[in-house]
Amino acid sequence: EGGEAKVRAVALRLPRALAIGAVDPRRLSPILLARRAREIAVAHAGRGWSVAAAAPCVVTGDLQPEALRAHVELIERSLTCLRRDFFARDPSRPVVAYLFGDDASYRRHARELFGHRPETPYGYYDASERALVMNIATGGGTLIHELVHPLLRASFPAASPWLDEGLASLFEQCHARDGHLLGLTNWRLAGLQHELRAGIAPGFAEIMAMDAGAFYGEGEASRYAVARYLLYYFQERGALVPLWRALVDGGRRADGGLAIVDAHARALGHADIAAFRRSWESFALGLHYP
Repeated sequence: EGGEAKVRAVALRLPRALAIGAVDPRRLSPILLARRAREIAVAHAGRGWSVAAAAPCVVTGDLQPEALRAHVELIERSLTCLRRDFFARDPSRPVVAYLFGDDASYRRHARELFGHRPETPYGYYDASERALVMNIATGGGTLIHELVHPLLRASFPAASPWLDEGLASLFEQCHARDGHLLGLTNWRLAGLQHELRAGIAPGFAEIMAMDAGAFYGEGEASRYAVARYLLYYFQERGALVPLWRALVDGGRRADGGLAIVDAHARALGHADIAAFRRSWESFALGLHYP
């Protein structure tokens, strides 16, 4: 109403290979990405949002163009590292990352665009909408956490929830070193240490055997923390990437990958899963954050 709506910006970062016709079949089609970016730009033209693309993501939201560009660059750097170690395949269709500048905007737009009332102040991934919805004021770690979900599901659709959330949580506090993304200790540590001291932290076998219905819901924070710091242990011993690849090769398993974790723990010198658990608990209790 009152004039023609204008698209603020569509910045496409397409692979150089597109220009020479050598497109990697494991990566999202640049044509699909460009088409989805244009669709999002047109759909939200009246809002004045910038739109950018960094395969496999289209990125938009109510941020100023410079701020949006900074988050696009974070996505690109993170993708380079994550693909190197973990994710052989992109999602087959684009994922739209909606980045909002504060909590009120995040909650309002989640309701307005998707009919959601967010359960978390940080952000979430909606697989049915192929959308990441973020309160980006909580930091870039939330963005990387949620970005892991569609990438992981594209490369390992049979992944159990503990692995999905453990790996995503690992990178919600991270840094890049020598081309690899490395998780750091974070706010989940205090709760884990409290439960370890109280003897109430969930066991490895327990969380690995859970399907989504059991893993999520009451007590999920404890399960996230155990999964995160289990993977952190392997990372700190240079053994996370081999473990990940073995879990992918193992496919869907009734034990959620416990036997594979056990085998990799034995390769690090632990006699069995019980001995590994004791060592892991001592390790976790010795960590510090910040």
